[in-house]
Amino acid sequence: MFDAGRNKISLLLVMDMQDGMYDIPPQETTLLESERLARIEQRKAAMESLAADLQPFIDQMRDSGAEIIWVVMDEERNTPYGGLFNLTPAPQDQWVVKSVPSAYAGNEDFFDSYVWRAEAEGKELEINTCGLWALECVNATHTSFHNAGYDSRIVGDMILDSHNPGRKGQRPNRGEKQILDQIAQETSGDSAIKWSGELLEEHRARNPRHTPLELSL
Repeated sequence: MFDAGRNKISLLLVMDMQDGMYDIPPQETTLLESERLARIEQRKAAMESLAADLQPFIDQMRDSGAEIIWVVMDEERNTPYGGLFNLTPAPQDQWVVKSVPSAYAGNEDFFDSYVWRAEAEGKELEINTCGLWALECVNATHTSFHNAGYDSRIVGDMILDSHNPGRKGQRPNRGEKQILDQIAQETSGDSAIKWSGELLEEHRARNPRHTPLELSL
Protein backbone atom coordinates (compact mmCIF):
# COMPACT_ATOMS: atom_id res chain seq x y z
CA MET A 1 0.00 0.00 0.00
CA PHE A 2 1.22 3.51 -0.80
CA ASP A 3 2.49 5.49 2.19
CA ALA A 4 3.93 8.98 1.87
CA GLY A 5 6.04 8.43 4.98
CA ARG A 6 7.44 10.93 7.45
CA ASN A 7 10.48 11.82 5.35
CA LYS A 8 8.65 12.49 2.09
CA ILE A 9 6.20 15.01 0.71
CA SER A 10 4.20 13.20 -1.93
CA LEU A 11 1.94 15.01 -4.39
CA LEU A 12 -0.67 13.32 -6.58
CA LEU A 13 -1.57 15.31 -9.69
CA VAL A 14 -4.94 14.27 -11.11
CA MET A 15 -5.51 15.25 -14.73
CA ASP A 16 -8.90 16.68 -15.64
CA MET A 17 -10.90 13.79 -17.07
CA GLN A 18 -11.91 15.96 -20.02
CA ASP A 19 -8.39 15.89 -21.43
CA GLY A 20 -8.54 13.70 -24.50
CA MET A 21 -12.25 14.39 -24.98
CA TYR A 22 -13.27 16.27 -28.11
CA ASP A 23 -16.74 17.30 -29.16
CA ILE A 24 -16.00 16.62 -32.84
CA PRO A 25 -12.79 14.61 -33.30
CA PRO A 26 -11.05 15.54 -36.58
CA GLN A 27 -11.28 12.03 -38.01
CA GLU A 28 -15.05 12.03 -37.48
CA THR A 29 -16.06 15.31 -39.14
CA THR A 30 -17.72 13.47 -42.05
CA LEU A 31 -19.96 11.34 -39.85
CA LEU A 32 -23.71 11.69 -39.90
CA GLU A 33 -24.93 13.76 -36.96
CA SER A 34 -26.60 10.73 -35.36
CA GLU A 35 -23.37 8.73 -35.54
CA ARG A 36 -21.33 11.64 -34.19
CA LEU A 37 -23.64 12.03 -31.20
CA ALA A 38 -23.62 8.27 -30.59
CA ARG A 39 -19.83 8.25 -30.46
CA ILE A 40 -19.81 11.18 -28.06
CA GLU A 41 -22.16 9.24 -25.80
CA GLN A 42 -19.83 6.22 -26.02
CA ARG A 43 -16.94 8.37 -24.85
CA LYS A 44 -18.96 9.81 -22.00
CA ALA A 45 -19.94 6.30 -20.90
CA ALA A 46 -16.30 5.24 -21.02
CA MET A 47 -15.31 8.27 -18.94
CA GLU A 48 -17.92 7.38 -16.33
CA SER A 49 -16.50 3.88 -16.08
CA LEU A 50 -12.92 5.12 -15.86
CA ALA A 51 -13.81 7.74 -13.24
CA ALA A 52 -15.40 5.01 -11.14
CA ASP A 53 -12.03 3.23 -11.12
CA LEU A 54 -9.97 6.37 -10.54
CA GLN A 55 -11.88 7.90 -7.60
CA PRO A 56 -11.10 5.12 -5.07
CA PHE A 57 -7.43 5.26 -6.06
CA ILE A 58 -7.32 9.03 -5.45
CA ASP A 59 -9.05 8.64 -2.09
CA GLN A 60 -6.64 5.88 -1.06
CA MET A 61 -3.64 8.02 -1.99
CA ARG A 62 -5.04 10.92 0.06
CA ASP A 63 -5.71 8.66 3.05
CA SER A 64 -2.14 7.35 2.78
CA GLY A 65 -0.64 10.83 3.08
CA ALA A 66 -0.40 12.18 -0.46
CA GLU A 67 -1.47 15.77 -1.11
CA ILE A 68 -3.92 15.86 -4.01
CA ILE A 69 -3.59 18.52 -6.73
CA TRP A 70 -6.32 18.70 -9.37
CA VAL A 71 -5.11 19.85 -12.78
CA VAL A 72 -7.87 21.45 -14.84
CA MET A 73 -7.90 23.04 -18.27
CA ASP A 74 -8.40 26.77 -18.68
CA GLU A 75 -11.92 27.84 -19.55
CA GLU A 76 -11.11 28.57 -23.18
CA ARG A 77 -10.20 24.91 -23.77
CA ASN A 78 -12.93 23.43 -21.60
CA THR A 79 -15.14 20.83 -23.28
CA PRO A 80 -18.92 20.72 -22.75
CA TYR A 81 -18.88 17.78 -20.35
CA GLY A 82 -18.21 19.73 -17.19
CA GLY A 83 -15.35 20.01 -14.73
CA LEU A 84 -13.77 16.87 -13.37
CA PHE A 85 -16.49 14.61 -14.76
CA ASN A 86 -17.64 12.44 -11.85
CA LEU A 87 -14.46 12.94 -9.81
CA THR A 88 -14.88 14.46 -6.35
CA PRO A 89 -12.21 16.59 -4.65
CA ALA A 90 -11.82 17.10 -0.90
CA PRO A 91 -11.77 20.56 0.77
CA GLN A 92 -8.05 20.32 1.54
CA ASP A 93 -7.04 19.55 -2.05
CA GLN A 94 -5.14 22.06 -4.20
CA TRP A 95 -5.85 23.20 -7.79
CA VAL A 96 -3.80 24.35 -10.77
CA VAL A 97 -4.92 25.42 -14.25
CA LYS A 98 -3.11 24.47 -17.44
CA SER A 99 -3.43 25.56 -21.06
CA VAL A 100 -0.94 23.06 -22.54
CA PRO A 101 -0.63 19.29 -22.02
CA SER A 102 1.97 19.64 -19.24
CA ALA A 103 0.76 20.75 -15.82
CA TYR A 104 4.25 22.03 -14.97
CA ALA A 105 4.44 24.70 -17.69
CA GLY A 106 3.09 27.97 -16.35
CA ASN A 107 2.87 26.61 -12.80
CA GLU A 108 6.59 26.47 -12.03
CA ASP A 109 6.37 28.82 -9.04
CA PHE A 110 3.56 26.77 -7.52
CA PHE A 111 5.57 23.57 -7.65
CA ASP A 112 8.83 25.27 -6.68
CA SER A 113 7.12 26.28 -3.43
CA TYR A 114 6.87 22.58 -2.61
CA VAL A 115 10.58 22.19 -3.33
CA TRP A 116 11.37 24.96 -0.84
CA ARG A 117 8.99 23.46 1.72
CA ALA A 118 10.60 20.04 1.36
CA GLU A 119 14.06 21.55 1.79
CA ALA A 120 12.94 23.50 4.87
CA GLU A 121 11.47 20.35 6.42
CA GLY A 122 14.38 18.13 5.39
CA LYS A 123 12.16 15.88 3.30
CA GLU A 124 12.13 14.45 -0.22
CA LEU A 125 9.55 15.66 -2.73
CA GLU A 126 7.83 13.12 -4.97
CA ILE A 127 5.49 14.00 -7.85
CA ASN A 128 2.89 11.37 -8.79
CA THR A 129 0.66 11.90 -11.84
CA CYS A 130 -2.48 10.01 -12.80
CA GLY A 131 -5.43 10.27 -15.16
CA LEU A 132 -6.85 7.22 -16.84
CA TRP A 133 -8.30 9.06 -19.82
CA ALA A 134 -5.77 11.84 -20.30
CA LEU A 135 -2.85 9.52 -20.97
CA GLU A 136 -0.90 11.84 -23.26
CA CYS A 137 -1.29 14.78 -20.86
CA VAL A 138 -0.19 12.54 -18.01
CA ASN A 139 2.91 11.55 -19.97
CA ALA A 140 3.68 15.17 -20.96
CA THR A 141 3.40 16.24 -17.33
CA HIS A 142 5.62 13.39 -16.14
CA THR A 143 8.22 14.18 -18.80
CA SER A 144 8.33 17.90 -17.98
CA PHE A 145 8.78 17.23 -14.26
CA HIS A 146 11.43 14.61 -14.97
CA ASN A 147 13.32 17.03 -17.23
CA ALA A 148 13.11 19.70 -14.53
CA GLY A 149 14.83 17.36 -12.07
CA TYR A 150 11.85 16.29 -10.01
CA ASP A 151 11.32 12.76 -8.71
CA SER A 152 8.38 12.04 -11.02
CA ARG A 153 6.23 8.95 -11.51
CA ILE A 154 3.09 8.00 -13.35
CA VAL A 155 0.93 6.05 -10.92
CA GLY A 156 -2.18 3.93 -11.16
CA ASP A 157 -2.27 0.74 -13.19
CA MET A 158 0.58 1.72 -15.52
CA ILE A 159 3.64 2.99 -13.65
CA LEU A 160 6.64 4.86 -15.01
CA ASP A 161 9.44 5.81 -12.63
CA SER A 162 11.79 8.57 -13.78
CA HIS A 163 14.62 7.10 -11.72
CA ASN A 164 14.15 3.61 -13.14
CA PRO A 165 12.40 4.00 -16.51
CA GLY A 166 11.18 0.74 -17.96
CA ARG A 167 11.56 -1.18 -14.72
CA LYS A 168 7.87 -1.25 -13.83
CA GLY A 169 6.16 -1.34 -17.18
CA GLN A 170 5.57 0.38 -20.47
CA ARG A 171 2.99 2.79 -21.81
CA PRO A 172 1.01 2.15 -24.98
CA ASN A 173 2.40 3.54 -28.21
CA ARG A 174 0.12 5.75 -30.30
CA GLY A 175 -1.40 2.91 -32.30
CA GLU A 176 -2.01 0.83 -29.19
CA LYS A 177 -3.53 3.83 -27.43
CA GLN A 178 -6.10 4.16 -30.20
CA ILE A 179 -6.95 0.48 -29.85
CA LEU A 180 -7.22 0.79 -26.07
CA ASP A 181 -9.50 3.81 -26.56
CA GLN A 182 -11.80 1.63 -28.64
CA ILE A 183 -11.67 -1.21 -26.13
CA ALA A 184 -12.68 1.22 -23.37
CA GLN A 185 -15.56 2.55 -25.46
CA GLU A 186 -16.85 -0.90 -26.41
CA THR A 187 -16.66 -2.18 -22.84
CA SER A 188 -17.72 0.98 -21.03
CA GLY A 189 -20.44 -0.89 -19.19
CA ASP A 190 -17.80 -2.92 -17.34
CA SER A 191 -16.17 -0.83 -14.61
CA ALA A 192 -13.41 -3.43 -14.27
CA ILE A 193 -11.90 -2.31 -17.57
CA LYS A 194 -8.95 -0.01 -16.87
CA TRP A 195 -5.81 1.28 -18.46
CA SER A 196 -3.63 -1.57 -17.24
CA GLY A 197 -0.51 -3.47 -18.05
CA GLU A 198 -2.59 -6.63 -18.30
CA LEU A 199 -4.85 -5.11 -20.94
CA LEU A 200 -1.86 -3.96 -22.96
CA GLU A 201 -0.17 -7.38 -22.67
CA GLU A 202 -3.38 -9.10 -23.75
CA HIS A 203 -3.58 -6.91 -26.84
CA ARG A 204 0.07 -7.57 -27.72
CA ALA A 205 -0.44 -11.31 -27.28
CA ARG A 206 -3.23 -11.20 -29.86
CA ASN A 207 -1.24 -8.89 -32.15
CA PRO A 208 2.42 -10.03 -32.09
CA ARG A 209 3.37 -7.55 -34.82
CA HIS A 210 3.14 -4.80 -32.20
CA THR A 211 6.41 -4.60 -30.30
CA PRO A 212 6.75 -2.87 -26.93
CA LEU A 213 7.80 0.75 -26.90
CA GLU A 214 11.09 1.19 -25.06
CA LEU A 215 11.07 4.16 -22.70
CA SER A 216 13.82 6.71 -23.21
CA LEU A 217 13.21 9.06 -20.28
